[in-house]
Amino acid sequence: MVATEQWGLDHGTWSVLRHLYPKADVPVFQLSIDYDKPAAFHYAVGRDLAALRDKGVLVMGSGNVVHNLRATDRGTVDGPKASRPWAQSFDDAVKAALAGRDDRALIGYEKLEGASTAVATPDHYFPFLYALGAAGSGERAKTVYEGFQSGTLSMRCIQFG
Repeated sequence: MVATEQWGLDHGTWSVLRHLYPKADVPVFQLSIDYDKPAAFHYAVGRDLAALRDKGVLVMGSGNVVHNLRATDRGTVDGPKASRPWAQSFDDAVKAALAGRDDRALIGYEKLEGASTAVATPDHYFPFLYALGAAGSGERAKTVYEGFQSGTLSMRCIQFG
Protein backbone atom coordinates (compact mmCIF):
# COMPACT_ATOMS: atom_id res chain seq x y z
CA MET A 1 0.00 0.00 0.00
CA VAL A 2 1.13 3.50 -0.77
CA ALA A 3 -0.31 6.49 1.07
CA THR A 4 -1.01 9.58 -1.00
CA GLU A 5 -2.66 12.94 -0.53
CA GLN A 6 -2.94 13.44 -4.29
CA TRP A 7 -6.63 12.53 -4.38
CA GLY A 8 -9.57 13.78 -2.39
CA LEU A 9 -12.00 11.50 -0.61
CA ASP A 10 -14.22 9.23 -2.66
CA HIS A 11 -17.93 10.05 -2.62
CA GLY A 12 -18.58 6.88 -0.62
CA THR A 13 -16.41 8.23 2.18
CA TRP A 14 -17.23 11.92 1.96
CA SER A 15 -21.00 11.49 1.72
CA VAL A 16 -21.09 9.59 5.03
CA LEU A 17 -18.42 11.47 6.99
CA ARG A 18 -19.88 14.90 6.20
CA HIS A 19 -22.90 13.93 8.32
CA LEU A 20 -20.98 12.18 11.09
CA TYR A 21 -18.23 14.80 11.35
CA PRO A 22 -19.54 18.01 9.71
CA LYS A 23 -16.53 20.02 10.95
CA ALA A 24 -14.18 17.57 9.18
CA ASP A 25 -12.14 17.46 12.38
CA VAL A 26 -11.09 13.81 12.29
CA PRO A 27 -8.20 12.24 10.41
CA VAL A 28 -9.27 9.92 7.60
CA PHE A 29 -7.32 7.16 5.89
CA GLN A 30 -9.24 5.81 2.92
CA LEU A 31 -8.42 2.47 1.30
CA SER A 32 -8.60 1.90 -2.43
CA ILE A 33 -10.28 -1.24 -3.69
CA ASP A 34 -8.11 -3.70 -5.56
CA TYR A 35 -10.44 -5.26 -8.14
CA ASP A 36 -7.88 -7.93 -8.91
CA LYS A 37 -8.13 -9.43 -5.43
CA PRO A 38 -10.90 -11.82 -4.31
CA ALA A 39 -13.36 -11.16 -1.52
CA ALA A 40 -11.27 -13.17 0.95
CA PHE A 41 -8.39 -10.73 0.45
CA HIS A 42 -10.63 -7.78 1.39
CA TYR A 43 -11.90 -9.61 4.46
CA ALA A 44 -8.27 -10.32 5.45
CA VAL A 45 -7.46 -6.60 5.13
CA GLY A 46 -10.30 -6.03 7.59
CA ARG A 47 -8.80 -8.60 9.94
CA ASP A 48 -5.54 -6.63 9.78
CA LEU A 49 -7.43 -3.42 10.54
CA ALA A 50 -8.80 -4.98 13.74
CA ALA A 51 -5.54 -4.04 15.49
CA LEU A 52 -6.30 -0.38 14.79
CA ARG A 53 -9.85 -0.79 15.99
CA ASP A 54 -8.49 -2.18 19.25
CA LYS A 55 -6.67 1.16 19.64
CA GLY A 56 -9.87 3.19 19.25
CA VAL A 57 -9.74 3.82 15.50
CA LEU A 58 -13.11 3.77 13.76
CA VAL A 59 -13.16 1.26 10.91
CA MET A 60 -15.98 2.02 8.51
CA GLY A 61 -17.04 0.43 5.26
CA SER A 62 -19.30 2.51 3.03
CA GLY A 63 -21.05 1.29 -0.09
CA ASN A 64 -24.28 -0.59 -0.59
CA VAL A 65 -24.92 -4.26 0.06
CA VAL A 66 -27.08 -4.24 -3.07
CA HIS A 67 -25.80 -1.83 -5.70
CA ASN A 68 -26.51 -2.09 -9.41
CA LEU A 69 -27.18 1.33 -10.92
CA ARG A 70 -28.26 -0.19 -14.23
CA ALA A 71 -31.10 -2.03 -12.51
CA THR A 72 -32.57 0.67 -10.29
CA ASP A 73 -36.18 1.72 -10.43
CA ARG A 74 -35.73 5.47 -10.61
CA GLY A 75 -38.65 7.37 -9.16
CA THR A 76 -39.56 4.56 -6.77
CA VAL A 77 -40.26 5.91 -3.31
CA ASP A 78 -37.74 4.92 -0.63
CA GLY A 79 -39.10 2.07 1.46
CA PRO A 80 -38.43 -0.93 3.65
CA LYS A 81 -38.65 -3.47 0.81
CA ALA A 82 -37.00 -3.74 -2.59
CA SER A 83 -38.98 -3.33 -5.78
CA ARG A 84 -37.25 -6.33 -7.37
CA PRO A 85 -37.06 -9.89 -5.99
CA TRP A 86 -33.32 -10.30 -6.67
CA ALA A 87 -32.49 -7.21 -4.61
CA GLN A 88 -34.67 -8.29 -1.70
CA SER A 89 -33.38 -11.87 -1.83
CA PHE A 90 -29.74 -10.81 -1.69
CA ASP A 91 -30.31 -8.27 1.09
CA ASP A 92 -32.25 -10.90 3.07
CA ALA A 93 -29.45 -13.44 2.56
CA VAL A 94 -26.86 -10.95 3.83
CA LYS A 95 -29.08 -10.11 6.81
CA ALA A 96 -29.46 -13.81 7.68
CA ALA A 97 -25.73 -14.48 7.31
CA LEU A 98 -24.99 -11.51 9.57
CA ALA A 99 -27.48 -12.74 12.18
CA GLY A 100 -25.66 -16.07 12.29
CA ARG A 101 -22.25 -14.39 11.87
CA ASP A 102 -21.63 -16.64 8.89
CA ASP A 103 -18.59 -14.77 7.60
CA ARG A 104 -17.82 -17.53 5.09
CA ALA A 105 -21.17 -17.00 3.38
CA LEU A 106 -20.57 -13.24 3.28
CA ILE A 107 -17.09 -13.72 1.82
CA GLY A 108 -18.55 -16.16 -0.73
CA TYR A 109 -21.33 -13.68 -1.52
CA GLU A 110 -21.44 -14.78 -5.17
CA LYS A 111 -23.30 -17.92 -4.03
CA LEU A 112 -26.06 -15.99 -2.22
CA GLU A 113 -29.42 -15.73 -3.93
CA GLY A 114 -29.62 -12.74 -6.27
CA ALA A 115 -25.89 -11.99 -6.09
CA SER A 116 -25.17 -11.89 -9.82
CA THR A 117 -27.51 -8.93 -10.27
CA ALA A 118 -27.27 -7.41 -6.78
CA VAL A 119 -23.47 -7.13 -6.91
CA ALA A 120 -22.83 -6.31 -10.55
CA THR A 121 -19.39 -4.99 -9.55
CA PRO A 122 -17.86 -5.59 -6.11
CA ASP A 123 -16.66 -2.03 -5.40
CA HIS A 124 -19.69 -1.28 -3.24
CA TYR A 125 -19.67 -4.66 -1.48
CA PHE A 126 -15.98 -5.02 -0.60
CA PRO A 127 -15.96 -2.14 1.95
CA PHE A 128 -18.50 -4.16 3.94
CA LEU A 129 -15.92 -6.97 4.11
CA TYR A 130 -13.35 -4.61 5.64
CA ALA A 131 -15.73 -3.76 8.46
CA LEU A 132 -16.81 -7.38 8.85
CA GLY A 133 -13.20 -8.54 9.02
CA ALA A 134 -12.31 -5.87 11.57
CA ALA A 135 -15.12 -6.99 13.89
CA GLY A 136 -14.30 -9.64 16.43
CA SER A 137 -15.60 -13.07 15.45
CA GLY A 138 -17.91 -13.14 18.47
CA GLU A 139 -19.37 -9.69 17.86
CA ARG A 140 -22.92 -9.55 16.63
CA ALA A 141 -24.00 -7.11 13.97
CA LYS A 142 -26.58 -4.56 15.04
CA THR A 143 -28.76 -3.25 12.22
CA VAL A 144 -29.15 0.49 12.68
CA TYR A 145 -31.02 1.07 9.42
CA GLU A 146 -32.47 -0.98 6.60
CA GLY A 147 -34.40 -0.03 3.53
CA PHE A 148 -34.08 0.66 -0.17
CA GLN A 149 -33.60 3.71 -2.37
CA SER A 150 -34.55 3.74 -6.04
CA GLY A 151 -36.21 0.39 -5.51
CA THR A 152 -33.06 -1.74 -5.50
CA LEU A 153 -30.26 0.06 -3.63
CA SER A 154 -29.98 -1.49 -0.17
CA MET A 155 -29.16 1.15 2.43
CA ARG A 156 -28.52 -1.45 5.15
CA CYS A 157 -26.36 0.01 7.93
CA ILE A 158 -24.83 -2.22 10.56
CA GLN A 159 -22.64 -1.64 13.56
CA PHE A 160 -20.30 -3.90 15.47
CA GLY A 161 -19.37 -3.23 19.08
